[in-house]
Amino acid sequence: MRFTRPIWAIAAFGSATAQRPSSTPICDYYTTALFTENTGANQLALLTALVNTVVIGNCKTASQPNSSPHL
Repeated sequence: MRFTRPIWAIAAFGSATAQRPSSTPICDYYTTALFTENTGANQLALLTALVNTVVIGNCKTASQPNSSPHL
């Protein structure tokens, strides 16, 4: 069971890169997909969100006022 996570990650990465045109850089593609406008500020916001999600996890649901913590 130890190796199932890397296999799923590779499969997810493969399907995500298959949708992106090879002539478009990955940062440009996802910045446009998430923020609709490809600017330097939006690329910084994308990378900041990505790094924060990797380091501290998804915190959007915890910041909503009526959400209860999962025990």
